[in-house]
Amino acid sequence: MLLGALLAAVAFALFSGGAIEIPAETRMQTGIAVLGLLCVLGLCRGVLAPGRAPLAWSGVALLTAFGVWCALSISWSVAPDESWLTANSAVSYAAVAAIALVAGASTREAPRLTAIGLAGIAVAVALYAVGGKIVPGLHIGPIDLNPGDRFARLREPIDYWNALALICVMATPVCIWQAASRRASPSTRVGAVLALGVLILTAALTYSRGAAIAYAVVLAIMVGAGPRRLTRLGVGLGAVAAMTPAM
Repeated sequence: MLLGALLAAVAFALFSGGAIEIPAETRMQTGIAVLGLLCVLGLCRGVLAPGRAPLAWSGVALLTAFGVWCALSISWSVAPDESWLTANSAVSYAAVAAIALVAGASTREAPRLTAIGLAGIAVAVALYAVGGKIVPGLHIGPIDLNPGDRFARLREPIDYWNALALICVMATPVCIWQAASRRASPSTRVGAVLALGVLILTAALTYSRGAAIAYAVVLAIMVGAGPRRLTRLGVGLGAVAAMTPAM
């Protein structure tokens, strides 16, 4: 449940322009605070475990110290209100990292579930983005695919094309892994290839050069790491070839 709540928070942020503006940012931070409280209660009751990762927890401590420093800087800042907002953001980052560590240590197959969950969210974001090209007039409740006067480069729902492209590329290793896996069912492998195609098409239509370089690096690492190197290479390049006419 804790891992699912974190994934839900990621989805909320991505569909709220990154949740970096009020009121979305306030809602996100409030949700994180509630999750943090539940996490502490779970640790006190012994239901959750902190895990044995001293290096990771030292990183959380450094993030927390940075948040405290930002809060202290209010006393000499020329823009104390901005310093306070920055402090809130830094502490929220630290809280998310801490909650993630606890969720990972307390959930069976946490890495696999996290990878698949993040990939699923990224595909939903990609479908929303590319929908602005396919049916730009669609408006049903909160779903509004009309890009307005910003039609050339895909950027919704994050509102920044490079961020959208990198979110798509970050999910491609999961798709390549599942598509080339011997253990996955045929339907799962086919679905992974289709999802990879959607992610690549969306990233391409952002015209992000950084995303193209990042995908080349992803493919090189996935093939080099193995197993089934030739299959992974075929999946990674085949998805690009399949999406080329649409591009």
